[in-house]
Amino acid sequence: RDADLRDRPWFHAVAREWRTAVTPPYESLPSSQNCFTVGAPVRRAGRAAGGSAQPGDDVVGVLGIDVSVTGWTRI
Repeated sequence: RDADLRDRPWFHAVAREWRTAVTPPYESLPSSQNCFTVGAPVRRAGRAAGGSAQPGDDVVGVLGIDVSVTGWTRI
């Protein structure tokens, strides 16, 4: 199913401060399994974090990775 990922809690958590964030466990949209998401800003090459005029100016996207709560406990 199509979804605008900019509406997801993990995206908002990263966009608030443009740093890595981990969400509390929730039900995944595609699989309906309990998971948590690790989200991180994707920055332009060659620019250090915080080196821009405005926070987030060097950010070109947000990467989110879902981790199954069940799978995480088996690692």
